[in-house]
Formats: sequence, C-alpha cells, structure tokens
Amino acid sequence: MSHYDSVLFYRQALVAQHKKESEQLENIKKVGHAYMNIGNVHYQLGRYKEALDNYNESLSYYNSINYNKGIVGCYNNIGTIFEEQNDFNTAIDYYKQSLNINLELENSRDLGTIYNNIGEIYLKQSDLKNALEYFNKSLKYKGKTNDKKGVSAVYSNIALVYFEQNEYEKATSMLDKALKIDFQIDDKVGVAEDLNYLAKIKLKKGNYPDAVDMAKRSLYISNSINTPRQSKESHRLLSLGYEQMGDLQEALDHHKQYKDLEDQLFNKEKHKQIQELEKKYQTERNLQKITKQEAELEEQKILLQHQKTLKYVFFAGVVVLMVIITLIYYSFRQKRRDNRLLRQQTEEIEAQNEELQQQNEEIAAQRDELEQQRDIAHTQKNAIETKNDAITHSIQYAKSIQAALLPQNYYIAKLINDYFIFFKPETLVSGDFYW
Repeated sequence: MSHYDSVLFYRQALVAQHKKESEQLENIKKVGHAYMNIGNVHYQLGRYKEALDNYNESLSYYNSINYNKGIVGCYNNIGTIFEEQNDFNTAIDYYKQSLNINLELENSRDLGTIYNNIGEIYLKQSDLKNALEYFNKSLKYKGKTNDKKGVSAVYSNIALVYFEQNEYEKATSMLDKALKIDFQIDDKVGVAEDLNYLAKIKLKKGNYPDAVDMAKRSLYISNSINTPRQSKESHRLLSLGYEQMGDLQEALDHHKQYKDLEDQLFNKEKHKQIQELEKKYQTERNLQKITKQEAELEEQKILLQHQKTLKYVFFAGVVVLMVIITLIYYSFRQKRRDNRLLRQQTEEIEAQNEELQQQNEEIAAQRDELEQQRDIAHTQKNAIETKNDAITHSIQYAKSIQAALLPQNYYIAKLINDYFIFFKPETLVSGDFYW
C-alpha cells in the first residue's frame, strides 16, 4: 500500500466516524425530545412528579450533547411545575438558569419573556422592588424585538406594581402607554382591560365621574367583541362608581348585570371543566401508548450504549490497522534499501563465481519473501473489502427491518382521513419510527 493510499484510507475512516457521531447526536436529541413530550402529557394530567421525572431525564440527554435549546426548554418547564405548586423560589431558580443560557445565546425574544415571567412571580410574592426591576429588563428586550403586544403587557404589569405601591400617577402613565399601543395594534381586549385598570385607579383617587367614564368606555368595547370577563369587571366598577356618586339605582342595575355575568361565567367554567375532564379521559387512554413509548425509549438507550461500544471497537480497529500499515510501509522501504545494497554487492563480486552464486540464492530468497509479503497485503485488502460488504448488507437488512416495523399507509388511512408522512432517511436507515 502506497503512502498516498494510506492517507486516503485514514481520511475515509475519519469521515465515516464523523458521520456515525452525527447520527448518534441526533439519536440522543430525539430521545430527549421523547422524554420532554412524555413529561408534557403528565403535566397536562396534573401528575407533576412524573412530569418532573421525565423533564429531568430529558435534561440529562440534552446536557450530554450540550443542546442549549432543549436545556432551556427543560428549565422553563420545570420552573412552571414549581410555579403551579406555589414554590416560587424554586421556580425562579430554574427560570434564572434558563435566563443565563439565553444571555449567552443573546436570544432577545426569549429574554424578554423570561424576564417578564420572573417579574410576575416576584409580583405574586409582593416583592415589588424585584418585580419592577425584572419588568423593566423585560421591557428593554421586548422593545428590541418590536414585540408591541409584549411591550403593552409589560407596561400593564409595571402599572400593577405602582398601583400596589399607591403610586397612582406612575401607574396611570404606564397604562396610558399600554393603551396607546393597544389602540395601534387594534387589541380590543387589551384596550378594555387598560380602561378598567384606569377606572380602578380613578376610584382609588376618589375621581368617581372619570372612573365611571373609563368603565363605560371599557364596557362598550367588551360588549362589542363579546368578552364577558371584561364586561363583568366594567359592571362591577360602574356599580362602585355610581354608588359613591349617590346614584343608587344605576349602582344596583350594574351590580345585577355584574352578578348575571358572574353566574354565566360560572356556568361556562363548569362546562369548561366537563370538557377538560373529557380531555383528561382521552389523555388517560393515550397514556398506555406513552407507557409503550417509554419501553421503546429504554430499548433506544440500550441501542445508544451499543453504538458507543461499536465506536470504541471501531477506533481500536483503526489504530491496529494503522500500525499494521505503518509496519508494512517501513518494511517495504527497508527492502528497497536492501535491494540497492545487493546490486552494489553484485557488481563488486562479479569475478567471484562461487560467492556470486551464493548471493544470487540469497537475492532469490529475499525476492520470494517480498512476494509473500505482497500476497499477505493483498489478502488483508480482500478481508477489508469482505468486511465492508458485510457492513453494507447489515445496513440493508436494518432498512428491511425498519420498513417492516413502520405502519403501512393503508392502515393509517383507516384511522386518519387527512394526513401526510414526511419520511426521508439521510442514508439507508433512519432513526425515526412513527406510529
């Protein structure tokens, strides 16, 4: 084997190994996604412990390949679980871990949302100072990404902080800014909510006519878009405002409408709960499928471990092969030097027939040894080609197995009317199994 052929073989081996490592990274990422999805289902069912276990399992896979997008998603989901259970301090810890990664990635859009989420938790804890600090940071990034709806929401949150601090002028200023944006983007729900917040501030300040005016404007908008939650709040504020102004009849009328809407919303909530119970029942039925998927994940983990073992075996084989090729190469060079020396010796001892005959015999023996080494190298080459053929057949066999496992189109068509499947393996075999 020439020096050029050796270098070419090394390069081909490295390319093949790099391709295997890329496929392994994709497999690890897919396992992480699967655990994340299982965690999401448990979360929807209110099974926070099971959800947390799967999120942590997903996180371990993402950490093993430094997949930051997946890591951030896990931290956010885990933080949400603790926030749902009112463990605000732990929730903030996970949100901040997500925040640090996003700062490294300079992901302005997600940074604005995370800062706002942390600020809302501080607001729930009545930690108004920290809440205001994080809302202002959120506002900075929301502005960078031109997220007008997000900017309006942050202005409203800042107004709530000032309202709790009895700084009504600052709260009003923030709500005016939010109101202006909501008008620009035609967010009628946001406008109705902003006007109700302003009415609450006017009531607190004792400016009852302006409070009634704000609540009326909010009520008009919410009625026009049929948003009973905002209408209910408007009627409540109007009832309080008219009562303070001494117009008890109007106060009573609006109080009755407030109660009617509250009863309607209560009934809607009951209906929503029934729907959620039905959804939960359907999800429970799918949980059996998830259990099966978890078993498949365990098989996938075993497969990944097997792939690691194969990788180490491959590296060891490459090292051994490189040593063998190097020895053959240096042996070949040594034999060439020996041949040159033999030619010189032949010229010097032409006159000595007996010695010449002996040297010819030695040369013939060395020539036979060289041919034998050439035959050995040829045999090794054939063995390598045979192994390559075996590997190719194995991949073809794996492709056949995968094709047999995947559901046929006619079977899926029986279950789903409108569907499509995009299945395009990068090589012969794919890591995807759809069900």
